[in-house]
Parts: sequence; structure tokens; C-alpha cells
Amino acid sequence: MQTIGIAELKAHLSRELRWVAEGHSVTILDHKRPVAMIIPIARDLELVRPARRIFDLPRAESLIDEDAVRLLERERADR
Repeated sequence: MQTIGIAELKAHLSRELRWVAEGHSVTILDHKRPVAMIIPIARDLELVRPARRIFDLPRAESLIDEDAVRLLERERADR
């Protein structure tokens, strides 16, 4: 397992993340004291889960009373 100080990690974060992506772990040191670890995530880990329930939000009233595309075209024509 590799160890690295916070300052060096800040300077070489991309390199260290590539190392972790290859399957290695990195221990982060703060004044030679371990404070955290960066470890590879499981390949089959589901980071985004479907919602547990569907939220039915009330329809919001439009803030403009004309077609947004026409309004944008008119605004751009003024320039």
C-alpha cells in the first residue's frame, strides 16, 4: 500500500487516482499520521440508484405568457 502526504497528493492528484484505478490503495498522511485512504471502487458498484418512489409535483404556472423560443428570437433581434 502506498502512502502520500496531503501536499504531494494535492500536487499529483491525477497520477494518484490513475494508480487507484489500476487497483491499488493509497493512504493519505497528515504530518506522518494516516488520516484517510483512497481505495478502488468495486466494478459492479451501483453509484446511481433509481428513486424509491416517484414524486408527483404540481404543474407550475408559466412565468412568461408567450412562446419562449419566439421571445428569445425577438430578444436576439434587438442586438
